[in-house]
Amino acid sequence: MSSHSVESPDSGAGAPPAEVSETHTAVVMFIGDHAYKVKKHVNLGFLDFVPVEARRAACERETILNRRFSPDVYEGVAEISFPWGGAPEPIVVMRRLPAARRLAYLVNLGAPVDDALRQVARVLATCHANALHWDG
Repeated sequence: MSSHSVESPDSGAGAPPAEVSETHTAVVMFIGDHAYKVKKHVNLGFLDFVPVEARRAACERETILNRRFSPDVYEGVAEISFPWGGAPEPIVVMRRLPAARRLAYLVNLGAPVDDALRQVARVLATCHANALHWDG
Protein backbone atom coordinates (compact mmCIF):
# COMPACT_ATOMS: atom_id res chain seq x y z
CA MET A 1 0.00 0.00 0.00
CA SER A 2 1.43 3.37 -0.92
CA SER A 3 0.70 6.34 1.32
CA HIS A 4 0.92 10.11 1.07
CA SER A 5 0.43 12.64 3.85
CA VAL A 6 -0.40 16.33 3.67
CA GLU A 7 -1.33 18.81 6.35
CA SER A 8 -5.02 19.53 6.34
CA PRO A 9 -5.67 23.26 5.86
CA ASP A 10 -7.95 23.31 8.89
CA SER A 11 -5.83 21.00 11.04
CA GLY A 12 -5.42 22.40 14.50
CA ALA A 13 -3.32 21.15 17.35
CA GLY A 14 -3.80 17.43 17.70
CA ALA A 15 -5.74 16.94 14.46
CA PRO A 16 -4.26 14.12 12.37
CA PRO A 17 -2.93 15.12 8.95
CA ALA A 18 -4.90 14.20 5.87
CA GLU A 19 -3.49 11.08 4.19
CA VAL A 20 -4.12 9.01 1.09
CA SER A 21 -3.28 5.31 0.84
CA GLU A 22 -3.67 3.19 -2.25
CA THR A 23 -3.96 -0.55 -2.92
CA HIS A 24 -4.48 -2.37 -6.21
CA THR A 25 -8.27 -2.17 -5.74
CA ALA A 26 -8.97 0.97 -3.69
CA VAL A 27 -7.96 4.44 -2.58
CA VAL A 28 -8.46 5.36 1.08
CA MET A 29 -8.59 9.01 2.12
CA PHE A 30 -7.99 9.76 5.80
CA ILE A 31 -9.55 13.12 6.64
CA GLY A 32 -10.09 14.26 10.20
CA ASP A 33 -11.66 11.49 12.26
CA HIS A 34 -12.81 9.47 9.26
CA ALA A 35 -11.49 7.25 6.50
CA TYR A 36 -13.25 7.04 3.13
CA LYS A 37 -12.54 4.08 0.82
CA VAL A 38 -13.28 4.33 -2.90
CA LYS A 39 -13.06 1.18 -5.01
CA LYS A 40 -11.04 1.64 -8.20
CA HIS A 41 -12.61 1.20 -11.63
CA VAL A 42 -10.53 -1.93 -12.39
CA ASN A 43 -11.02 -5.37 -13.87
CA LEU A 44 -8.34 -7.72 -12.57
CA GLY A 45 -9.88 -10.91 -13.92
CA PHE A 46 -10.66 -12.31 -10.48
CA LEU A 47 -12.74 -9.18 -9.73
CA ASP A 48 -14.44 -6.61 -11.91
CA PHE A 49 -15.06 -3.21 -10.32
CA VAL A 50 -15.69 -1.44 -13.63
CA PRO A 51 -19.50 -1.24 -13.27
CA VAL A 52 -20.60 1.11 -10.49
CA GLU A 53 -23.04 -1.59 -9.33
CA ALA A 54 -20.10 -3.94 -8.69
CA ARG A 55 -18.28 -1.27 -6.67
CA ARG A 56 -21.44 -0.59 -4.65
CA ALA A 57 -21.96 -4.31 -3.95
CA ALA A 58 -18.30 -4.65 -2.88
CA CYS A 59 -18.62 -1.65 -0.52
CA GLU A 60 -21.78 -3.11 1.00
CA ARG A 61 -20.25 -6.60 1.41
CA GLU A 62 -17.09 -5.15 2.96
CA THR A 63 -19.10 -3.11 5.44
CA ILE A 64 -21.34 -6.03 6.45
CA LEU A 65 -18.39 -8.43 6.84
CA ASN A 66 -16.12 -6.06 8.72
CA ARG A 67 -18.83 -4.78 11.07
CA ARG A 68 -18.81 -8.28 12.57
CA PHE A 69 -15.23 -7.69 13.73
CA SER A 70 -15.19 -3.90 14.15
CA PRO A 71 -18.74 -2.59 14.60
CA ASP A 72 -17.48 0.72 15.96
CA VAL A 73 -15.25 1.33 12.93
CA TYR A 74 -17.40 0.57 9.87
CA GLU A 75 -20.06 3.28 9.75
CA GLY A 76 -21.67 2.42 6.43
CA VAL A 77 -21.75 3.09 2.71
CA ALA A 78 -22.23 6.63 1.39
CA GLU A 79 -22.15 8.18 -2.08
CA ILE A 80 -20.22 10.95 -3.75
CA SER A 81 -22.09 12.90 -6.43
CA PHE A 82 -20.29 14.92 -9.05
CA PRO A 83 -21.40 18.29 -10.48
CA TRP A 84 -20.92 17.00 -14.04
CA GLY A 85 -23.41 14.18 -13.45
CA GLY A 86 -23.13 10.45 -13.78
CA ALA A 87 -23.89 7.75 -11.28
CA PRO A 88 -23.00 8.54 -7.66
CA GLU A 89 -19.81 6.80 -6.52
CA PRO A 90 -20.21 4.46 -3.50
CA ILE A 91 -17.68 4.78 -0.68
CA VAL A 92 -17.07 2.91 2.56
CA VAL A 93 -17.13 5.27 5.54
CA MET A 94 -15.03 4.28 8.55
CA ARG A 95 -13.91 5.82 11.80
CA ARG A 96 -10.23 6.68 11.55
CA LEU A 97 -8.05 4.80 13.99
CA PRO A 98 -4.83 6.27 15.43
CA ALA A 99 -1.78 5.69 13.24
CA ALA A 100 0.14 4.57 16.33
CA ARG A 101 -2.12 1.49 16.53
CA ARG A 102 -1.33 0.27 13.00
CA LEU A 103 0.48 -3.04 12.83
CA ALA A 104 3.18 -1.74 10.47
CA TYR A 105 3.92 1.15 12.83
CA LEU A 106 4.18 -1.13 15.85
CA VAL A 107 6.38 -3.64 14.02
CA ASN A 108 8.71 -0.86 12.86
CA LEU A 109 9.00 0.30 16.48
CA GLY A 110 9.89 -3.21 17.56
CA ALA A 111 6.84 -3.30 19.83
CA PRO A 112 5.62 -6.74 20.93
CA VAL A 113 2.73 -7.74 18.63
CA ASP A 114 2.64 -11.52 19.08
CA ASP A 115 -0.25 -11.55 21.57
CA ALA A 116 -2.37 -9.17 19.49
CA LEU A 117 -1.76 -11.26 16.35
CA ARG A 118 -2.72 -14.46 18.21
CA GLN A 119 -5.98 -12.81 19.33
CA VAL A 120 -6.81 -11.77 15.77
CA ALA A 121 -5.94 -15.27 14.50
CA ARG A 122 -8.25 -16.85 17.11
CA VAL A 123 -11.15 -14.60 16.14
CA LEU A 124 -10.67 -15.31 12.43
CA ALA A 125 -10.23 -19.06 12.99
CA THR A 126 -13.44 -19.16 15.03
CA CYS A 127 -15.29 -17.24 12.33
CA HIS A 128 -14.05 -19.59 9.61
CA ALA A 129 -14.83 -22.68 11.70
CA ASN A 130 -18.41 -21.47 12.17
CA ALA A 131 -18.90 -20.41 8.54
CA LEU A 132 -20.95 -22.39 6.09
CA HIS A 133 -18.68 -24.21 3.69
CA TRP A 134 -19.19 -23.91 -0.03
CA ASP A 135 -18.00 -26.68 -2.32
CA GLY A 136 -18.11 -24.37 -5.36
